[in-house]
Amino acid sequence: MELRRISVNNLFGILNYDIDLGNSETIIITGPNGYGKTMLLKIIDNILNKNIDFFFDLRFEEIKFELDTILLCIEKQKNKNVAVTVVDYVNDKKRQEVFTLNKNKELDVDYFDEIYNKL
Repeated sequence: MELRRISVNNLFGILNYDIDLGNSETIIITGPNGYGKTMLLKIIDNILNKNIDFFFDLRFEEIKFELDTILLCIEKQKNKNVAVTVVDYVNDKKRQEVFTLNKNKELDVDYFDEIYNKL
């Protein structure tokens, strides 16, 4: 699977990004200090390494990862829970599953692996 687009809404309460990765082998992200370049890399690293705890402490509204046939959406809810939505487009059919994760509850690795098996 290939990551095609990353979008982040309201990072740190002020920054919005929509980065089309297209088919390029090299992507260069530039900007002044404090504009979230390193945080974008940390977001990608933490989602790929299944570290959902990272997202409980990060200030954002919504983060989307678009892959070839999958959309992974992480949304911070008002109650501080994190909702993870997986939309799977297989054979032109849309299948959607939503997982709501609570920081106070120990994450069930098998439960979360279910999300990653779709990637």
